[in-house]
Parts: sequence; structure tokens; C-alpha cells
Amino acid sequence: MPSLYRVDDKQEQLLMCVPGPGGTGKSQVIKALTKYFEVTNRQHFLRKLAPTSIAESEIDGLTIHSFLGPISYAKKKKTVRPGDAKVTRNWHHVQYIFIDEMSMVGLHLLSQIHKLLCIAKSKSNKPLYRDVLAEENNTGTTSKQKTELDTQYEVGRALWLQLNTVVQSIRQMRIDDPAFLEAQNRLQAPVLVFRNDLRTELNNLAVISTAREIGVVPVVCIAHDTFNADSVVNEKLRKFILRLPDNKTKGLCGYLFLVIVYEDELDNETSTAATTDDFPPDTMFVRKPLYALVEIQKSNISSKLDTLPQKLVPIALVEETFEVECKELLSEDERRKRMKKTKLKVTRKQFPFVPAYSITTYKSQGQTLPKIIVDLVFPPGSRPQVAAAYVPVSRVKKLDNLIFLRPFPISALRVRPNPDLLKELDRLDQLDKITKRRFKSRV
Repeated sequence: MPSLYRVDDKQEQLLMCVPGPGGTGKSQVIKALTKYFEVTNRQHFLRKLAPTSIAESEIDGLTIHSFLGPISYAKKKKTVRPGDAKVTRNWHHVQYIFIDEMSMVGLHLLSQIHKLLCIAKSKSNKPLYRDVLAEENNTGTTSKQKTELDTQYEVGRALWLQLNTVVQSIRQMRIDDPAFLEAQNRLQAPVLVFRNDLRTELNNLAVISTAREIGVVPVVCIAHDTFNADSVVNEKLRKFILRLPDNKTKGLCGYLFLVIVYEDELDNETSTAATTDDFPPDTMFVRKPLYALVEIQKSNISSKLDTLPQKLVPIALVEETFEVECKELLSEDERRKRMKKTKLKVTRKQFPFVPAYSITTYKSQGQTLPKIIVDLVFPPGSRPQVAAAYVPVSRVKKLDNLIFLRPFPISALRVRPNPDLLKELDRLDQLDKITKRRFKSRV
């Protein structure tokens, strides 16, 4: 591919991947390249994406789902056509896209990125924008019953196969315990938890403990839920909905545990009357708050917001609508009245907060943590994967900083990699060798 290295304006597109184990400095590469763009005054050419909010904050970028805003997953999608003025205007100058934590990006999500770029760069002849469709036609899938999702997977796969440059990152920068590193490498070759409800319980306990330590009362912000006009919602059903894990309520907690530092951090209706025996007796309950003031330590805001101190950001409530299967909680009479309609539509207003004392393994990817407690008991019915054990265990620098929440089956550490995954890793390894030979020949 000698044309990749032309210095004229006809240089071909670079589709590059930098794979490597956790802690080998992949995110640092993005930071260094970002600095280069800033020094050369070309930062407006660059967009940086990551699959989670934690990962994007580390590189000062956008979440992929924020990037996909115009073609979000909402049921009532707005039709956005190639050449859309707003999308094209936002992406007119963008020539480079960096995606961190690429191992968390599936084929479907990759195809969605391709779709938006087709809209933004409708006149482009780059592989990432249009030629992928020609590649997709050669995948060998000819079934007449192929679904739209199947097509998106094929598009995502075709995009991935167009990688033309690979440089593997192998120097370990995080782990300084040789024995621990060796154990992790064995995991990869053949408090972080898997379940949102367990994460929530640990976070609630942490809030209560922290409140006791600093001498304040724990605060619980209760979500404001409204239901269909024709819905009959009893107290039992209402509490059941409030206690649902936030992965079933579009990220909004029913009971949001908080530690209040500023006196006016939350405003409005408050009370200390316990609504359930599961809360400490001195818990302050907040209903229908107006806003919260949050100090964001990693904020890059250089100026104050009005009269607020620097890094203190006002957070407003958000509203989401979701459905809950409530068949088991309905009486026989209610079931007969509803017939087959046993799902309840709920509209919830709550702060978009996820306490981070305990986080899921998905959210932990890309993080270096001082000390962690790991749960390796997989959720019932889940399919064990290599990353399920490797990702949480590799967040710390040495073995002394890691303990396990509870006993776990040794099978959690003996998961064999998928044969297709091994083939893909071998393909990337071969591309890495080819890339090194090409660049050595130019030195």
C-alpha cells in the first residue's frame, strides 16, 4: 500500500487500530495525538469518541451514543438523510476520528457510526463512508430473509476488515507486579461487579457509611413517577417500580442515595419520614427536586458558570419513559380487566446520576484504580467470556490492591477464548508485522 504514504492531497485514508492489553497506554496515545493537534492548531479537524461516559471523560471526547444523536435508538426516530444540513455543518471540518476502548464497540454500533458518517460526508469516497457496501456484498450471505440487523452486522464487519494499519501496544505501564502481570496474561490468552442491582446496593451502603463519617444525614432522592391515565397503581406496585435496577429504567434510579455537601445542593420538598424499613431512621427524603449542584473534579471548564465556583455544575432533572411487566403484581380482577396488556408505561423524572463507589465491569474498562473489590460470580444464565474476568482483575497495579467480594468457581478463570476471536487476534498480529515491515523500509 505505498499510496498510503503519499504526502500530496491524494493520500489514501488511514484506517488504523492500536490493540493491546489493559494498561499499555492506548488512551495515552490518544492524549498525545490530541496535544499534537492542539500545538499545530488543527484540533477542529478531530473528534474523539468512547463507548462509555467514564472512558470519554478520560480523553475529553464524546460518548458514541452522543455522537449518534441524530440517529438515536428512540422508537420515533427522526429521518435524517445524506447531506442533512445540520449534521453536515457539524462534521464539515472533521477529518480524523479517534475511538477509545474499541473492544467494547460491537459490529452493530460500528455500523451506526458508518451510517451517520454517510449522512455527514455524503460526497465522500472514503472506504469508511461508502465503499463498505461493496465489501458487504462479498460476505457470501444471500438469504432472502436477511433482516436489517443482519445487514448492519455485515456492514460493521466489512468496516472492521478494512483496517489497513495495526500497531500493537505491548509495553505494560499500569501493572508493576510481575507475578500479577503473568497471571493476567494467562487469563487473557486462553469493587467491580456484573450486576446493576448488586452495584446499586453497594453504592447505597457506601453513601450511608460516608454520611456517618462526615457527620451528615444520608439523603435519598425519590424519583417522580407518573403512569397512564387508565392505570390503577397500588402502593405495592409503586414501590416495586421504584426498586427496579436502573438498567431497566433507562438509567434513572428510583431511590437515589446521595451525600449532601452544600446546603443548597438540592432543592425542593424534603422530609425525614421513612417510607420503608430498609432506610436508616434519620434518612432525609427529597421529592420533586429542582436541581443539584455537583463538583466535577475532572471538569475542563475554564470559567465559572454565572455566580457558581469553578467546577461546580448545575444538573437538572431528566425525563425518561419505560415499560414494566407487572403481571405478577396484579390481582386476578386487574389481570382480567387488562387482558393481555400487563405492561405498565412509566414516565420518570430523576437526576441522571450513577454513584460510582461500585461500578459494573463494563464501566470500569479503561480505568486504573488504586484498590478494588471484584465479584467473579457471574449472573445466572450469562455466557462466560474471557473479558468477564480479565477486565476487572486488570484494573489495579499489583495483586495486593485486589480482593474478591465472595468465593467464586474456578471455572470463571478458565474460560476458553472463542475460536473466531483467536483468528481475529492472529489477523491483527499479522497486520502488526506487515505495518512494522512497511515503516522499517521507509526509515
